[in-house]
Amino acid sequence: MDHSDNNVSYAADRLGTEPVGKLLLRFSIPAITGMIVNALYNVVDRLFVGQGVGEIALGGLSLVMPLMTITMAFSMLFGIGAANMISMRLGQQRRGDAESALNHCFWLLLGTGLLLMALGLTFLEPLLLLTGAQEGSGALPYAKGYYRIILYGQVFSMVSFGMSHCTRAQGFPTVTMTSMLIGACMNIALDPLFIFVFGWGVEGAAWATIISQLASAIWILSFSFSKKASVRLRLGPRKLPPQHSDAISAEPARQPSDELSQQPSAEPSAEPARQLDVSSSEPSPQLATELAQQPLAKTSPESPPVPPAPSAPHAPGAPASPAGRTPLRGFALPPGIARSLGFVRQIMSFGMAQFLLQIAASGVQIVYNNSMKWYGASALGVDNGGDIALSGLNIVGSMSMMILMPVFGINQGAQPILGYNYGAKKYGRALSAYSRAVTAAILVCTAGFVLTEAAPVAIVRLFTPSGSAALLYFAPLAMRIANIMLPLNGFSIVSSNMFVVTGRPRMSILLSMLRQVILLIPCMLLFGRVWGLVGVVAATPVADGLSALVTGAVIIFELKNMRRLAKSEIAAPGAP
Repeated sequence: MDHSDNNVSYAADRLGTEPVGKLLLRFSIPAITGMIVNALYNVVDRLFVGQGVGEIALGGLSLVMPLMTITMAFSMLFGIGAANMISMRLGQQRRGDAESALNHCFWLLLGTGLLLMALGLTFLEPLLLLTGAQEGSGALPYAKGYYRIILYGQVFSMVSFGMSHCTRAQGFPTVTMTSMLIGACMNIALDPLFIFVFGWGVEGAAWATIISQLASAIWILSFSFSKKASVRLRLGPRKLPPQHSDAISAEPARQPSDELSQQPSAEPSAEPARQLDVSSSEPSPQLATELAQQPLAKTSPESPPVPPAPSAPHAPGAPASPAGRTPLRGFALPPGIARSLGFVRQIMSFGMAQFLLQIAASGVQIVYNNSMKWYGASALGVDNGGDIALSGLNIVGSMSMMILMPVFGINQGAQPILGYNYGAKKYGRALSAYSRAVTAAILVCTAGFVLTEAAPVAIVRLFTPSGSAALLYFAPLAMRIANIMLPLNGFSIVSSNMFVVTGRPRMSILLSMLRQVILLIPCMLLFGRVWGLVGVVAATPVADGLSALVTGAVIIFELKNMRRLAKSEIAAPGAP
């Protein structure tokens, strides 16, 4: 047995044996640190840009955020999707599949990053006009200068963020934390150097960001290639013997969630006032089982339809597809390509919920930005009111991001514990991890609520010490209104994710979309027409409150089911 096999035994199996509270603390602290550090890439830029360039430049950064959120969406689609697949496969003792997921994740991140960079550079100004910029706006030149440079380092951002999820899923959260700390410390050091000393303005902030992300990517990749990793990154294919137990076509044991739901599978960006969940969503064992039980190389005779019958033989003379090939409208894929596409399909299935939520986040940010353009000038009584409103919303979003990032970190820290123990039929441990995570998330949000309600002006002055009267009026008011229901967000974020673990991913997506899109966007549009700029901001607490009520009503039944499974676990002979 090699060193990496010992790593698997220790790093993965401890998720099902060590005390839940100790595990949650061990995994959450690095995850919280990582999420805060990830937020600092944006928040530190805004702090130094606001202080060194001006308040209008902050509005330019707001125009860029919807596009950066789309980049984050693809990072989560592949990174969280592969991480979820890795944790599930390690729990099922299928290390070969876990390694293949990691390798596919790397190439997907790399290729998508290059493609998005090319598209962004080609359509830079039209994209910024779509996100809420106005022709002749003072914020538009800042947005163009900043985002053009960010695009050059888009691949570094996607690889470092996406691969960090895979490292955490293997049981090495401190490696992920170290990667993000390296990037954050470099960003904090380079921002003032490039902005104040070299006088590069917003472009300096962008260069500091991509250099820092490159350092993070180098660190996480160096670990992924090393023998210290439980699942190693390999540039070439991993050769497995045909009978290897890790083969993706192997039939796994039925998971308990198959009894709960037979539905097929369908939750950082936290931007102005409304935050979207970026917590990783561990797939349900039911979802993993259904995907794993579907052969990637499907063979079926091309025979006329016959009534279902057990073990029905091939019709005489009906040609069977070659083993390892998937008929696709008369075209048989080569075995290697069919297998690879199967891994991509599973990765995307596991990460699709987070991807959709991040795309929705981008849409919400675009509506916010355009609302500032529509109502800013009349509400604030100045000609550049739209740009000032964008800057104020940028500050509100930055503060909300810093508050919710620890909540997302708690959720991410709980993910490996929930997924592994539910997959291993240890329901009591999974329920305990959920309860502790919800309590911690609510406490964090309550502390953030107290801070933003008590000292909003002081927070705004951190970003713009000499801010205009219009900004100092709007930003503190918006911060107080937007965070009225903040304590409920911790409960909603963790609870909606629990439905993924228990085999109901569609419910998880619905609850998150309800809070962040289905209720929020109509409320913004309606309230904006009635109450103007303040009405747009007031849509956030209304959506938070209503969605928390719905989440509370449905989670009660899910927790009852979890407790029933936990009691069955205790009563079963030989239960641990």
